[in-house]
Amino acid sequence: MKQHLRLVLIMISIVLLFGKAVAAESGDLLGSLKAQGQIWSSPKLDGDLVYFGSDDGNIYAYYRNSKTLKWRYTTGGKVRSSAAFSTNAVFFSSDDGLLYALDKRSGKLKWKFNLNDKDANRILPADHAPWIFDYTKSSPVVDGDVLYIGSSDHHLYTLSTSTGELKWRFRAGERIRATATFNDTLIFISSWDGSTYALNKQSGKLVWEHASQARIVSSPVRIGDNIIIGSRDTRIYALNAQQGHVVWHYKFSNGSWVESSAAKGENDNVFYIGSSDNKQLMKFDVNTGKPLWTFNTKGWAWGTPTYSNGLVYLGATGADSHWTTVQRGFFAVDAATGKERWNYPPKSIDDYVHGGVFGRVAVNDGEVFVPDLDGHVYVFKM
Repeated sequence: MKQHLRLVLIMISIVLLFGKAVAAESGDLLGSLKAQGQIWSSPKLDGDLVYFGSDDGNIYAYYRNSKTLKWRYTTGGKVRSSAAFSTNAVFFSSDDGLLYALDKRSGKLKWKFNLNDKDANRILPADHAPWIFDYTKSSPVVDGDVLYIGSSDHHLYTLSTSTGELKWRFRAGERIRATATFNDTLIFISSWDGSTYALNKQSGKLVWEHASQARIVSSPVRIGDNIIIGSRDTRIYALNAQQGHVVWHYKFSNGSWVESSAAKGENDNVFYIGSSDNKQLMKFDVNTGKPLWTFNTKGWAWGTPTYSNGLVYLGATGADSHWTTVQRGFFAVDAATGKERWNYPPKSIDDYVHGGVFGRVAVNDGEVFVPDLDGHVYVFKM
């Protein structure tokens, strides 16, 4: 007993003496949360829990601090949707065609709604035609007691968060893989038909429509008075939020798709966005559309960046059999200079997309939650 007590005291003394020397530094791995399949969704934090979906068909709720599993809920398909929340519920959709509302603490089902897209034919990234690449999923967004979500049946649905009752729906010209955004009066959504729509939030009636020249996979993002969208027509557009006219557009001269969604930066004057074959993270001036810096990701920067406390986080996916070198990666980049602060190399997986990070990271209390395609959410020191 005395020897055990002496050992404990020695260990406490070592911690007190060397605590500063062994303290975690920016980019250090703090732990991980595990699923049984690839993670294409983005982790979302609410209270003391972190939620994320996986291709294993589950949504997981882990304790953020202890990094232990609280519950998981099994669906009938891949869960590439990211979660949204009301006071007591967590919402997400699955490739089984259903939108789920679960109790946030227990994981028990409250209600579900049929999005009518169970039979949507996904064409996942491959090294052969057709070059469609249907790997994303619309996620729910919550505005008060209303929830908006897109479906591959071409509709945007508006539901009651408490009951799942349908309020209205709007039909686009093609499937909707984007996630909606909104302001006080309008809801904005993009579709595979190449258009971005502004709808009246109360009635669902069309207020304006902007047509790009190719599919839109990414989500519209409101920054100040502009709606920023990326299109497979190789352009980034800034649209006036109230009237829908083009304020400016930026074109990639090498034909790179824009799969990434924009992320607001340190103020309403800048945003960050990734590119596909251009393999870059870029910082833009919102008002002029001029790039302020570029960072080489060496892989497909398909996901959405996250800005927090002077750093920008973005992952890249890779493929061994692509006709150009495409490397998986994850990066923390200085927002002011565009210089790398730290990175980590994701593990290889057995698929055409051979690994990397697609989902958007979550940041809280000095920790960065990174969804890796290898089936882990890795937690790093900010």
